[in-house]
Amino acid sequence: MSWRLARARIFRNRFNFATRAFATSLALIAILSIQAIAISSAHSQAKYTLAKLPDGDQTITLASSSAIFSADTRTKISNAVSLGLSGLVAPEIRREVLFHELSDLHGTGFYFGGLDSLASKATLLSGRFPKSCTPIRCEVIQILNGSNSVAYLGNLKLVVVGQAQLIDKFVFSGTYAPEPNISLFLTDGVSPALSRGADFNLQGSNGWIAEINAADIGHEGVTKYIKSILAFENGISSDFSRLSLTWPIDTLSAAETESAEVAKKIGSLTQVVTALFLIFLVLFSQRQKKRDKEFRSGLGRIGAPKKLILLATALESAAPLFSGYILALVMAPLVKPLLSVFGFEVNFGQILASEGKQLILLVLASFLTIATTLQGDFEWKFENRWLIFSTLAAFSLLVILNAQVFGNQNLGGWLAPIALALAITQSSYYLFDRLSSFWRTRNQSKFLIARENLGNWKTLTAILAAAFLLAIASISYISGVDQEIGLKTSDQVPLDFRLVTGPNLTRPLDVAEISDYEKLGSNSFAYPVLRIGSSVRGSSQVADSISILGLPAPALSHLQEKPLRSLSAAIAPTSLPVEVGIPMGSAQVLSIDTKNIPAVIDLVAWFLTPQDQHLSLTSTDHSNLRKIHLFNNLPIGSKLVALELRETSEYISRRLHALGEGKFAVPLISGVGSIKELLLDGKKVSFPKEIWGFNNFKYSFDGASMLLRPPTKVEIPRVITDPTTASLADKGFLALSTSAESSFRVKISAVQKFFPTAGDRFVVMDLSLLRQEVSKNQIGASDPIEVWVATSDPKLFSSALASRKFKEVKTMNRSADKNELRADPVNKGLKAAYLFALFYALCLALAMHLSAIPLIFRERISLLEYMEMHGTPPDSIMAALRSNIRVVVAVAVAAGFLVGIPLSAALISNSIPYLHVVEIALLAIATTEVIAISTTLRRKP
Repeated sequence: MSWRLARARIFRNRFNFATRAFATSLALIAILSIQAIAISSAHSQAKYTLAKLPDGDQTITLASSSAIFSADTRTKISNAVSLGLSGLVAPEIRREVLFHELSDLHGTGFYFGGLDSLASKATLLSGRFPKSCTPIRCEVIQILNGSNSVAYLGNLKLVVVGQAQLIDKFVFSGTYAPEPNISLFLTDGVSPALSRGADFNLQGSNGWIAEINAADIGHEGVTKYIKSILAFENGISSDFSRLSLTWPIDTLSAAETESAEVAKKIGSLTQVVTALFLIFLVLFSQRQKKRDKEFRSGLGRIGAPKKLILLATALESAAPLFSGYILALVMAPLVKPLLSVFGFEVNFGQILASEGKQLILLVLASFLTIATTLQGDFEWKFENRWLIFSTLAAFSLLVILNAQVFGNQNLGGWLAPIALALAITQSSYYLFDRLSSFWRTRNQSKFLIARENLGNWKTLTAILAAAFLLAIASISYISGVDQEIGLKTSDQVPLDFRLVTGPNLTRPLDVAEISDYEKLGSNSFAYPVLRIGSSVRGSSQVADSISILGLPAPALSHLQEKPLRSLSAAIAPTSLPVEVGIPMGSAQVLSIDTKNIPAVIDLVAWFLTPQDQHLSLTSTDHSNLRKIHLFNNLPIGSKLVALELRETSEYISRRLHALGEGKFAVPLISGVGSIKELLLDGKKVSFPKEIWGFNNFKYSFDGASMLLRPPTKVEIPRVITDPTTASLADKGFLALSTSAESSFRVKISAVQKFFPTAGDRFVVMDLSLLRQEVSKNQIGASDPIEVWVATSDPKLFSSALASRKFKEVKTMNRSADKNELRADPVNKGLKAAYLFALFYALCLALAMHLSAIPLIFRERISLLEYMEMHGTPPDSIMAALRSNIRVVVAVAVAAGFLVGIPLSAALISNSIPYLHVVEIALLAIATTEVIAISTTLRRKP
C-alpha cells in the first residue's frame, strides 16, 4: 500500500523526481570523473617526468662489478630479472657485456663488448654483421660513436667485418655508456664476447637492461611501482651480491610527491561536490515541506495510519536517490571514453579502490539527509534549524566514519565545505529576505508573490549562491594555474628568448655578437646579461649570499611584469663608462720589456675585443723581454686593458707540495718590478706608465695574481633589490663583496619582491657598471654569460637559432616553455577537474532553478487566482513572477561573487580574471537561464 501511494505521488511530481535523480547521478558521475582525472594526472606525471630524462636513464639497469664468465650464473640472473621485473617493465630484457677501455699497439683507445641479438639493435652502414667469435678469430663490427679512428686489432685477434650504428637507444647508454669519441667494437652475443674477453684478462661488466614502461607505472600507481622495484632490488642484492641496480628513483620519487600533491588538490573537489550535493538535498526537501505536510494531514484526516504515511513519504524521498545511483552506474562506463578524448586514461578499478568507501559514505549520508527532513508532525519555531541539523548530521556521519572506520583524519577537508555552504546559505536567506521587503510599499503584487513563496525563493537563492561560489572558486583556481604558469615562464625566460652557456661551456657571445642576434628576427632587441654571486652584511657577523644581476637598463622595458618595466631609469647610469686601453691595431707581436720579474712568474696580457669580450694571452717565454703572439690569436682592433702577473703552475705546485711536507725550500716570490716598454712589432708604444702603474710596483705572490691597469672612476651604481636585502642598507647604501679582495658600494633606488631569474635575494644593476666593478680584481669574470632577446616574431627567431652555428648554445624559448608547462599533467589535470566542478555547479543550479517553476504554480495557484480576481492584470502577475526570479538570480550571483571573490583571493589565487573566457561563459549561462525561465512565465497560469 505504501509503495503504491508513493508511486502515485512520484508520478504526479515526476519533474521533481527527475530533478533529484539527475542531481544524484550527476554528483556520483562528478566524483568518479574528478577522481579519474586525479589518478590519471598522477600517473601521467610519472610518465611526463620520466620522458624528460635521457634515453639511457629511462631504464632499470642491473650491472655486475666484474665480468661474469659463468654461463650458469648468467642464466640464473637472467631468470631472476625476468621473474622479478615481470609486469614492471617492457617484456624485452637486453643483455650486454662491456670490457673497460683497451688500446692497440699505437695507443689508440677502444672498447670491446658483446650484445645479444646484435642485428636487431644496430643498423649496418657497411660490411656485414659478425658471424662467429672464437679465441682464435673474433669477428666484430665498429659502432660509430663520434669517432672514425680505426684501431689496429690484428694482434688482438679481433677482425672488423663492418661498421654500424646502434638503433636501440637503451643499450650501452646511461651510467654504463662508454665514453664518447672512442670506438666501440661489438660481437654478436654476450657469451662469445666473454669467451674472447677472458683472454684479455681485463675488467669488464655484464648488464641487464629493462625499459621502464610508463603504462606499467600507470597500472601499478607510482607509489606501488617504486615499492615493487625496491623489493626487487633487495631480493637481487641478497641473492647476487656482485650486482648493482641503477634506476631513476629520484625522478620517480619526485613524480610520486607531485602526484600525491595533485591527487590531494583534485581530490579535495570531491568533498566540495559532496557538500554541494547534500546541501541540494536538504534545500530541496525543505522546499517540499509544505506539500509534504499537506499530504500527511490529508491522509491523517481520512484515518490513514501514521506508519503508512511516513513510510510512503520516505519511499517517495528515497526513490530518486536509488534511481540516481542506478543511473550513475549505467552512465559510468561512458566516462572512460569521454575523458580519454581529453587525454585522461581512466582505470575504474583504481578509482573504486581509492574512492569506493567514500561513495558508500556518500550514499549513507544522502539517505540520512533525506531522513532528517521527514519532520512528521513536529513543529519548529524556525525552519532553518532543520536545515542546519540535517546537514550537520549527514556530515557528522561522513566525518566520524572516515576518522574511526577508514582512518582518514582529514576533518578539515570535510568541515570546511559544509561550514562554507551553511554560511552562504544563511547569508543568501537573509539577503533575499531584506530585498523582498523592499516591495512592501512599492509593489504589492511583487511583495505578495515574494512573501507567499519565500521558502521556495530562499532555498533557490541558497543553492544558486552555493553553486556560483563553487563556480567562482573554480574560475579562480583555473586562473591561478594560468598565473603560476606565467610566473614560472617569466622567471625562466624574462623576454622572448634566453640564451645561456651550453654544455661545452660555450657562451652565447662566443658564437655571435649582440648585433648578430638582433639580425635573426625582425624588430629584435638583444641584451647581454651577467650574473655573479655576492655577499652583503648588515648588523650580523654572518654575511648573506645574494645574486647580482647586471643587464642594460633598456632591457627592463621589455619585461612582462608591469612594475618592473618602469624601472629602466632607476638603474641607468648617468654616463656609460669606457674601459681605458692601448690599441693593438693589426700588430702581430706584442713585446713587453720587464725589469726584475722572475722567470717563475707568468705574464698575462688582457685584451678587450671589438665584440666587447675580454681575452687573455700568456707570454711564450720567461726572459726580460716577454713576447705575446697576436696573429691568429687576437681579433684585429682589440686593445690591451691590463697585464696580470701570477706564479707559474709548476712553481706553485712545487711550493705547495713542499709546504705539505713541512718544508720551506720553495719560498714565496716577492720584490719590486717594472714594465719598461711595450713594443708592437718592434716599435715602441707611447703611453703614460704612471697611470698604468708600471713603475716600481711591489709584488708578493701567495697563490693570488696581480693586475696592472689604469684606475677607473665609476659612479656609485643604483640598484633594484629585494625587501630583505634592502633592510640591511645603511642610509640607503649597501656594501657588496664579490670576493675577498673585491667589494663596492651601491645605492638602492627601488625595492621589488620579485625579479626574473634572480632568486629570492638579489641586486639588479646596470651591466656596464657591474662589469667595471668586477673587472677591477676579476677581469676574466666580467664578461656577460647570457643573452636575453625580445622579438616581434618569435617563430622566425626560433627557426634562425636552429642553425648549426648556435647548436653549442642552450636556448630557452618562453612560448615553448609556457606550452610545456600547460601540457604538464599537474596543470592540465587541475584545470580539467575544476572545469568539471564548474560544469557540475551550473547543472545543479539550473536543475534547482527549473524545478521551482511547477512548484510555484502548484502551491500558489490559489494566490495567483486571488490576485487576478481582485483586479491584478495577468501581465502584472507574470511581471511580478519574473521580477522575483530575476531577484533570486541577482541575489544568488551577488552572494556567490561577494563571498567567492575574497575567499578565492585569500585561499586559492589572487588572480580573478574579470574578462576570463570561463567567467564570460558563466555569466552568459546565467543570463540565458533568467531569460529562459522568464519566457516560460509569459502565459497566463
